[in-house]
Amino acid sequence: MATGIEARVAEALALGRGGDMAACWRAVEDIVVEGVPSAEVAAAMAAADPERTVWDSPARPGETGLGGHPMATGRFRFCSDVYGHDISLPAGDWSDADLAFVDACMEGYDDALLHDCGHVVVDADGSLAFLVTVRLDGDGAGMEDAVAGVAGRHGVEAALFAWPNAPCQGGGYEPGYVCATALLRDPSAFGLARDIVSEFAEAERDLSSRGPRP
Repeated sequence: MATGIEARVAEALALGRGGDMAACWRAVEDIVVEGVPSAEVAAAMAAADPERTVWDSPARPGETGLGGHPMATGRFRFCSDVYGHDISLPAGDWSDADLAFVDACMEGYDDALLHDCGHVVVDADGSLAFLVTVRLDGDGAGMEDAVAGVAGRHGVEAALFAWPNAPCQGGGYEPGYVCATALLRDPSAFGLARDIVSEFAEAERDLSSRGPRP
């Protein structure tokens, strides 16, 4: 049986799914205002809407997404869009080397070296990196060899990651997707970004040209 909080969160969720996002968020705010800890409310929201059709909840430990791939948001904290607008690090004691890395990323975006190639991220271990991302049309099936090839040729960590559904402010959501990714940890490797993007894109085109797998 649902608890009082779970029942009220379910009512808020129903409002959101019905298209009234303003009422949905008012209902959530009312629960918090009444003294329920925000962490408890957030957990109830994540449990009620695990597919993120209404609320953009953080990835849960070990959560996978489309194609069974690990959630990118479960490992990385994203600090920029793919165009380098407003690179923003989380609060912390960042070293001179970290700040120099961010400066190098800004220069890379400005010089078109990194523009539209990926994101500045904080990895799970707290280190900064540039994550090359190529959004795939499908669930990533058949791209494993291409990802391994990029890793081997360029000496980088490459993997397939899933992105969750992304609720829209006015209701509805953008469906989740899969990206082929490569992690660049040193600015000296930024020159690889566009090559890697091209290699992933070419591999997907080649895969598509073969038609559906039997």
